[in-house]
Amino acid sequence: MQLVSPGVYCRGPPAPRFQCSVSSSVVVRRLFRVFCSEAPQQYAAAIAQITKAPQPLSTTAHSEFFAREAVSFEDLGYAPKLASSLLQAGIRRPAQVQVLSADALLSGKTTVLAAETGSGKTLAYLGPIISSLLRSQSTTERRAEAKPGALVLCPNVALCDQVVAMANSMVGADGQPLLSTTRISSSHPPPRQLPDITVATPAGLIYASDNYSLHYGPSWTREGIVARMHHVVFDEADLLLTGGFERDAKRLLQALQDADRARLVASACRDLGLGEPQFRQLPYHIRRAAAEGGAAAMQAAGALHRGQSLVQHQWVPVTSASWAAALQAAVRAGASGRTLVFTSDVAAAEEAAEVLRDAGLSPLVYHRRVPQAEREQALAAISTRDHSVMVCTDAAARGLDIALVSHVVQATFASSAVDFLHRVGRTGRAGNAGRVTSLYLPEQAPLAEAIRGRLEDDEDIEGTFSRNRSFRNKYKRYGRFVPRGEVVLNL
Repeated sequence: MQLVSPGVYCRGPPAPRFQCSVSSSVVVRRLFRVFCSEAPQQYAAAIAQITKAPQPLSTTAHSEFFAREAVSFEDLGYAPKLASSLLQAGIRRPAQVQVLSADALLSGKTTVLAAETGSGKTLAYLGPIISSLLRSQSTTERRAEAKPGALVLCPNVALCDQVVAMANSMVGADGQPLLSTTRISSSHPPPRQLPDITVATPAGLIYASDNYSLHYGPSWTREGIVARMHHVVFDEADLLLTGGFERDAKRLLQALQDADRARLVASACRDLGLGEPQFRQLPYHIRRAAAEGGAAAMQAAGALHRGQSLVQHQWVPVTSASWAAALQAAVRAGASGRTLVFTSDVAAAEEAAEVLRDAGLSPLVYHRRVPQAEREQALAAISTRDHSVMVCTDAAARGLDIALVSHVVQATFASSAVDFLHRVGRTGRAGNAGRVTSLYLPEQAPLAEAIRGRLEDDEDIEGTFSRNRSFRNKYKRYGRFVPRGEVVLNL
C-alpha cells in the first residue's frame, strides 16, 4: 500500500490512491465535506465532479501521527464536554488529520480530507459533528425548533457498526453517550425517540424512508429525514459514489441539496421579514442567491441595502490620532442597545477593545484567538443583554446570528464592498431600526465615499465593484470611482 500524507482540501479533488469519506452539511450549518484516503485514480474524478475542489489547504508528513503536545481537542474548537470525554478515554492529543480538518469542518467549508487508513478520520468528522450538535441543543430548545441531526452513510453494515460504536464511546460524566446514535436498515428499524446521529447504508436509508414512516412517524419519510439532517457524511466515498451504490447515493445527495436550498430560502425570509409572495417578486439573481447562501448571500448579491430604509448611516473621517476618541464616541452613542464593533483582524480587534476599556466600557471580544468557551459566553451575553458591546473580526463573526443588533460600528473600514454589506446587514433586520457608524482613514476615503455615494443614490454596491483591489486600480488609473461597465474615453 502506498502511504500518503494527510491533507485538507476545500472544494477540491482528492489526491490519487485515496480511500474516501464524504461529509455534507449546509446552511444553517449544513456542511458539504469529503474525506479521502486511498481511492483509485478513476474515482477521484467522480468525487471532484461533486465537490469541485481546488488545492489542499495544508498537509503534514505521514510520519507525524499526533499533533504537537501543546494542542488539545478544546484548542481545536471541540465542545468542552466532548474534549473532556476524550480525555477520560485516554485520548489526550489529537491526530494530525484531526488538527488539519477541525477549522474547515467546524466553520462549514466544503472540505476534502485525505489520509490513509488508521489515521483517525472517523473521529476527525465525528468530533466536529458531535460538537456542533451539542452546541445546537440549547439553541434548539430556546427557539423551539426541530431537533437537528447527523447522518453517516457507509457502504456496509460492518462499517456502520464501527461508526456507531465510536460515537457511543464518547460518554459524559454519568457514563452515558453524549448523543444518541443508531444504525437503521431493513432488519433494524429506528428507535421510537429520534436519534441525534443516524448511521445507514444508502439502500438501508431509502428502505427506511419507504417503509418505516407509517409506524415511526413523518420524521422517517424521505422529506423528514433530509429536513432534519444538518450534517451528512459519505464514508468510503470512492465506493458510494460509483458502481452499485452510485444511483442511491446520488438520489440522497440531490434530496439533501434540495432540502438545503429550501431551508436557506426559509431562513432568509425569516431573517428579513419577507413573506413568500414578497420573496417571489424579487429578481431571479436575488432568489438564486437566497437558495445558495441565505440572507448573507442575498446581501452579497447587492440588493438588500434598498430594503434597509430604517438604517441610518453616519460617516466619520478619522486620522490615526483621532481614531480612538472617535471610536469611543461612536460606541457611546449607541449605548442603549446591542452594538457590534467590526475590525479587520485580531490585532485591530484587541486594540479596539483596549480603547473601549480605557473609556470605562466592558466590551466582549470575539475572534479566533479567544478560547472557544469564552467565545460562546460572549455570544450568549450579547444575545441576551440589551446593553452590550462586542468587538469582532469579519472572519470570526461571519455567519453568526445575533438578534436585535441596533448599532454596527466599523472601527476599521471594510476592505471591500462585500464585507461592507455583510457588516451592515447585521442591523436593521425584520423591520427594526438600525444604525451604522463607519470610521475611515484618509487612505480608505475613496472606497468609503464611493460606497456612500452608491447608497445615497440607491444603487447596487457589490454589483458595481466586488473587490477592493479592482476598485483601487480603477481609482489610481482614472482618479475617481468608475462603476463597473462604465466606459471612460480619454480624449
